[in-house]
Amino acid sequence: MAAVDDIRQLFEEYANDIFRYAKVSLAPSHDPNDAVQEVFYRAFKSWHTFRGESNPRTWLFTIARNYIFDLQRKTRMSTVLISDTDLSSVTDHRATVDGNLLIIWEAVAALKETYRTVVVLRHIEGFTVAETATILGWSETKVTTTDHRALARLKTLLSNNHEGVVCE
Repeated sequence: MAAVDDIRQLFEEYANDIFRYAKVSLAPSHDPNDAVQEVFYRAFKSWHTFRGESNPRTWLFTIARNYIFDLQRKTRMSTVLISDTDLSSVTDHRATVDGNLLIIWEAVAALKETYRTVVVLRHIEGFTVAETATILGWSETKVTTTDHRALARLKTLLSNNHEGVVCE
């Protein structure tokens, strides 16, 4: 019964984070709510294997990433485009969505998948380089390099296409 209580607590703490990640990572044809449900179902099934060596949030995001990768592979998607997605629902319901935020989300959506994934994990979800490397199964060097390139590309997109957005 402890596993149920533990997973319930993790759900209360991290379901919104997993939802946001799924929303920006999945094709519009997939429901991010289904992804949240599947991630926590998989977490419950494999709770006995969780040794506590990583942060539970990192563990859940690894499950989420693997599930999303499975979906993409099954539908034979080489890239995920979220330009048709209602990006305003990605933000926390307590946040005020302004024009700049939507412009930034559009620019993030225009990034190639690996760049977008690193930007979401590092700068939206707030994972460290080490945690991001664990989630993606990459080296920390690859995460750092990809992050640097993604931010440079994002800055270029924002400065070229959206003169009103301040890029620092």
